[in-house]
Amino acid sequence: MNSALRQELGRDWKVQLALAGILGLTLGMLGPFGSYLNGPLWQGVAHHTLCALAGVLVFGSLAKVVVALRLRPGAMWCLLVAGGGVGAIPLSWLSAKSAGFFWPSLTSMQPLDWYVQMLVIAQPVTAVFALWLQRRRGGADAGGERARTDPIVPGLLGVRPEDVVCLQMEDHYVRVHTRERSRLVLATFRQAMEAVANRDGLRVHRSWWAARDALVSVTWQGRNLRLILVTGIAVPVARSSIADLRAAGWLSSTTFAGST
Repeated sequence: MNSALRQELGRDWKVQLALAGILGLTLGMLGPFGSYLNGPLWQGVAHHTLCALAGVLVFGSLAKVVVALRLRPGAMWCLLVAGGGVGAIPLSWLSAKSAGFFWPSLTSMQPLDWYVQMLVIAQPVTAVFALWLQRRRGGADAGGERARTDPIVPGLLGVRPEDVVCLQMEDHYVRVHTRERSRLVLATFRQAMEAVANRDGLRVHRSWWAARDALVSVTWQGRNLRLILVTGIAVPVARSSIADLRAAGWLSSTTFAGST
């Protein structure tokens, strides 16, 4: 498992916890599979929240791994269904133990009953996670017709380092801009900058790196500086980076034509 995938698995824990809490509260109040007859409302909420926490951890991680593999849709959904079926086995055991703790008199259900109940909830949760991750990744797979026709080059960025105009951090991804198009890659910003380490460029903002030979002009908006690149992109410059740009000669009149 590469470092980018490991980092991806460690993210979004706040979203997972929030989803588990909402799911547990909802199931506890609805009392699915007749659990509303077992006892007080707080017991149902506590039981379903415990199972939801474990389920979101297992099935959320499963969805992240499968989506990060970037498989074809058919293969992806087959793997999700199979993984959900396997993951439901230990969680059905946990659900039975939790129910036995809150409702000791609940002894009529067999292991297969617990498994089927867990499976009915687990598969939709896994599917929702996968769809959400795909939607958030957005342009990584379908960022417009131009992105889909972007030639793939081996390496982290998917393009040649010398073709990179700038890098832009977006959430957990990095958008790689070239003169023709842009694409999202699953990487940290540091990893993306290391991939263009041989290029003459600078990190000019917390979320931006720009190549020197792509610079056309600069524009000042009050005290805010922006670099105008050959693609028309206006890259914001952090105030703390202005001195570095001057020292590197980026802001001299001979660096580019047409500065304002």
